[in-house]
Order: sequence, then structure tokens, then C-alpha cells
Amino acid sequence: MRLFVALDIPEAVRENLAGMRRDFPSIGSQLRWVPPQNFHVTLKFIGSVPPEKLPPIIEALRRVSLVDRVQLRIRGVGWLVNAKTGVILLATVEDSKPLTALATAIDRRLERLGFTPENRAFIPHLTLVRAGRDLPASSQTALRELAEQHRQYDFGSMTATEFHLIESKTLPTGPLYSKLQSFPLVAAGN
Repeated sequence: MRLFVALDIPEAVRENLAGMRRDFPSIGSQLRWVPPQNFHVTLKFIGSVPPEKLPPIIEALRRVSLVDRVQLRIRGVGWLVNAKTGVILLATVEDSKPLTALATAIDRRLERLGFTPENRAFIPHLTLVRAGRDLPASSQTALRELAEQHRQYDFGSMTATEFHLIESKTLPTGPLYSKLQSFPLVAAGN
């Protein structure tokens, strides 16, 4: 099983993000647009685990609690070029201390089960487009221009009431995400 922990996003935000694709001229088949139903904010990538690890993971995630409400605003578009993963166009999530606290709490709970904690800063985002490292310079320029045009675009905001454990299955048509369990966000002490 390939697992990750994420926040779902409201339909209105999902539609705003998907609308960007309609406004964007095609630059070739090398771009893999993320289907709108797969938009999410990853809190923790767990990776491949045997099925017997699932119950302890669920129990650990049930114990995550927070002090503050998790509110976030999805504003702006950026892009990254990574030697390992290729080119990614992403919607940025404004800095949110409660969101970072949630990701940290999840990381700590799963560390107790032997999962490696994150060794880099948590940078919340929603992946919109993926492309290989061999994306032509003209396509990279087009993506960079798209990101610049939407640098301050407000896609919407949300208050998270729950987070999810999600299984990712790779199919010939792309990844299929299935929610295995949802966890309400409960303030510490409640």
C-alpha cells in the first residue's frame, strides 16, 4: 500500500484551480495536469507499507490533536524544477502556523511507529502540473509565464475540519486516490 496524509479542499477552490487549465494554451503532451479530483494538500507522505501496518497508522493518526483551528488560503502559483522529479507547477498555500503544527503533529505520531520524520521545512502546496526533466525550454518558459500571471491570484480559503489517510494506486491512466480513513481535527484537551 502506498499511503499519504492530506487535507481535502472545497469544491469552489477545486473549480478555481481547474479553471486555470482552461485559460492555459496547450504546450504539448509532455505536461501531466493533475485531475481536479486529485487536488489536495499533503501533510505527510508515508510511502509504501505492508497492509499489517495500517491499523497502527490509523491509531496513531487518531491521536493527533491541535490547539488552533486550521485555516488556510490558497493564493498564487509557483513552479519548481527538481533534478529528481522534474518540473512541477503548484498553487501556493499562505503561511499558516496551525497547518504547520498539524503536519508536525502527524510527523511525530508516525515517527513513533518507525517512519522517518521530515528533514526539510513543511511547504504546503497543491500540485497542478507535472512534467519530466526533459521538458523543452519553450514549455518551461510558458509555465514560468503562467506562474507569473497567477502569482497573486486568490483561489480561495478554507477551514479544515478533518484530515485523511489516503491510498495511492498507480494506474495506466494516472494515480487513483482512495480515502481509507478520515480524522476530525479535535483541539487538544477535548
